[in-house]
This record gives sequence, structure tokens and C-alpha cells, in this order.
Amino acid sequence: MIAKALAVCTLAILLGPTSVAAWWCGGHTILTKATFMALPESMPAFFRAGSAAAAHSACDPDLFNNKRVPELSAKESPEHYFDLELLDGRRAPSYRHQLLAICDSLGVSPSKVGYAPYATTEWTERLAIAFAEHRRWPENELIQDKCLLYSGIAVHYAQDLCQPLHVTVHFDGRMDDNGKVPHSGIHEGVDSLIERLHLSESGIAAKAIAASFADIASAVHEEMMRTHALVDTVYGHEQEIQAASGNHAENFANERAVAAARFSASLLLSAWELSENVELPGWLER
Repeated sequence: MIAKALAVCTLAILLGPTSVAAWWCGGHTILTKATFMALPESMPAFFRAGSAAAAHSACDPDLFNNKRVPELSAKESPEHYFDLELLDGRRAPSYRHQLLAICDSLGVSPSKVGYAPYATTEWTERLAIAFAEHRRWPENELIQDKCLLYSGIAVHYAQDLCQPLHVTVHFDGRMDDNGKVPHSGIHEGVDSLIERLHLSESGIAAKAIAASFADIASAVHEEMMRTHALVDTVYGHEQEIQAASGNHAENFANERAVAAARFSASLLLSAWELSENVELPGWLER
């Protein structure tokens, strides 16, 4: 017991302050730059060249979850996770307001379940609106800046959905029958894995092939379910992941990094293609 406690304390010192962020800012930066490397040439040139701006914005959602701004933090925190088990076997609905109705019927707080798939879909659709503006005013640099800002926020939530401990009640150790999570430190072990293993942006991008989605909300749900299927994998190799060593930890980190970049790039491509059919209101003049 003493040895285990010392190991957990050592890891906490190595990993730094407690964080609820998937992949940490450095991980999000690596994944976002890899995402932009994976974008096809059919995307606008300004956008493909804007990975630094998007990667900068990709850290912002975690900054919003700050206890010094309590109303914003209370709203922001549930945007980063989705505890599937709390739906008692029900499929996550397509729209945020539908989740509220399901939670009401189950007697579960919606903020306890979380909103990560809705944050991902909604920000992807916001980006589609910004892309529609770009199509109408292709030389407007303010619109270009907005596209990159929105894209960074959208891929942040997409990348969170690819971290298995963000889609389960077992988010930091296995929850017991009384609903208590032990806070074993495994969550931070996974969050920091991309940085600790020094995964390269180009190496991730080479395997992340983007493909547009016909239905963004459905694609988000399917990706979330693929991620959830890996919760047992995390706990099956918990010690290696905590130590960031061994084939299992490396294979897991590389697979999840490629999945996150592929998913993120596919969402950005989908937003671009969706924007072609977005009708902007007649009163809008940029």
C-alpha cells in the first residue's frame, strides 16, 4: 500500500497540477497540427496554412473551465465529457435538448452525463456557417480568422471524445457500487500520454486520412462509441499507461492520436462541404 501511494504521488508530481483536460494543451496542439497536415487540398489554402492559429485556439476550452469564473466554468465543464453508462442503455440522442428530456425521465442531472458530443457537433456546424461566409467573401481576413478560431474549438471537443476516460463514469479509476471513483491518477496518465511519448505531428498525420461525413451528428456518435469500447483497454494496461512505457502504452497512444486527428480532420472537411449548401440571410453584409 505504501509503495502504491508513493507511486501515485510520484506520478502526480511528474504530471503537474490536476487537470480535467483531455490530452493537455500540448497534446491538443500536437493533434491539431497533425489534423491540419491531414487536410485534403480541396480545403481553402488560407485554412490549411492556419494550423498555428487553430492549435492556439484548441487550448481555449480548457481555459474556460476556470473556477475564478464560476458561471462559465459550470457551463463549460460538462462540455468535455459524456458518461454513457448513466443513460442506462439508451442511445445518446441527436440534439442537446433531447438529452435533457431523457435525463429528466431517468432522474439524472444532464450536467452529470455531460454534453461532449453536442459541443463537438455544434461547433462543427458553427464552423460550417463561417465557411459559408468565406465562400461569399473569400478575401475577408476577419472571416478567415473566425474560421480558424472556430476550428480550434471544434477539434478540441472532437479530440476529447477520442479519450476513453472522457466517455465513461470510470473516468479516473473504476467506479464502485456506491458511485465512488477512486481518483487513481489514470486520467492524467492518459491525458499526458501524447506529450510524454513525444508523438510527432507528421507521424500522426501520415496515418490520419480525412473523409467527409454525410451526417455529422451520427458520425460523432459512432466515434464516441468506438472510443467507449476502449475503456477496458485502458484499465487492462493501466500500469504501462501510467508509466508511459511498454508496447501496450505506445500502441494505445498512437492509435488514439491517429483516431483523434482523423476524426478532427474529417469534421473540418465535413464543415467545409456542408458550407456549400448553407444559405446566409439577405441582411448579412460583411
